[in-house]
Amino acid sequence: MCVGPDETPPDGWEQDPTCWTPGFSSALWPFSTLGWPSQTPDLEKFYPISVLVTGYDILFFWVARMMMFGTFVGDDEAITLDGRRGPQVPFTDVFLHGLIRDESGRKMSKSKGNVIDPLDWVETFGADAVRFTLARGASPGGDLSVGEDAVRASRNFVTKLFNATRFALLNGATPTPLPDVADLTDADRWILGRLEEVRAEVDSAFDGYEFSRACEALYHFAWDEFCDWYVELAKTQLAKGTTHTTAVLAAVLDCVVRLLHPVIPFVTEALWQALTGGESLVIADWPKTSGIALDPAVLQQISETQKLVIEIRRFRSDQGLADRQKVPAQLAGHGS
Repeated sequence: MCVGPDETPPDGWEQDPTCWTPGFSSALWPFSTLGWPSQTPDLEKFYPISVLVTGYDILFFWVARMMMFGTFVGDDEAITLDGRRGPQVPFTDVFLHGLIRDESGRKMSKSKGNVIDPLDWVETFGADAVRFTLARGASPGGDLSVGEDAVRASRNFVTKLFNATRFALLNGATPTPLPDVADLTDADRWILGRLEEVRAEVDSAFDGYEFSRACEALYHFAWDEFCDWYVELAKTQLAKGTTHTTAVLAAVLDCVVRLLHPVIPFVTEALWQALTGGESLVIADWPKTSGIALDPAVLQQISETQKLVIEIRRFRSDQGLADRQKVPAQLAGHGS
């Protein structure tokens, strides 16, 4: 058996002389697996790394020991990751995530019977839904209370994304160069301007390891703005024969699935290949700035339209009218 350095084996048991404590094993792990002390190709390629992701509860037990051991055995005159010469540290950044607790906030315990088997959730809701749920709740240092409702919401989001892409493909959407901004409708300029704002926010969040903020921005943009509003506005434009609508649909979806790929890898891969015909999203370029800024006048116009539609929907609901029931209406007092 293996016991800690300050522990004594129980009567009848002996310490295995080849067994290390978990804390020491964590420090030794990158060396024992990459061929150290020989300077193997694997060691040169994979050590040191830039980021270590771990729970805050083992900051000292694992992370500090990895840092001390790595610095002790590393090359004192190595070129570090930031380009300077000095002691070789195993990593430069540490991202501390919280503990995953049950939906009541209790720590998972077999004796309490509140342990969640992630493979059961993967089987029921899909791997992407589980992964997105965990990433969306990954606030630095904060614990994540999670239950089936949260994973079910993520599955619904994945389904929403799938249906939006299916709608675009059924209408012939394919990535093509967009026309000049002056030739776009207000709805087109609004969604493309918002897309650029979200892309910049996601880049900033990922750079700062704020995975929750990145996921929240993408979730609300994809569901609330693109699927709930632009897709509906696009249906009207398509009915009128607006030719560039499919190009805008494709451009937004192309960018959104690229941004979502780190947290929803399987569905986004399938959707991107269906949309673009590309080889693989894994090797595709990360989205770059489009240069399309959100026009305040366009934003105001869309906001007023949204308020009007919401009020009409509220009135229909209050009157008990069916969603598909057409009724005469007159709009007065609205500017051009």
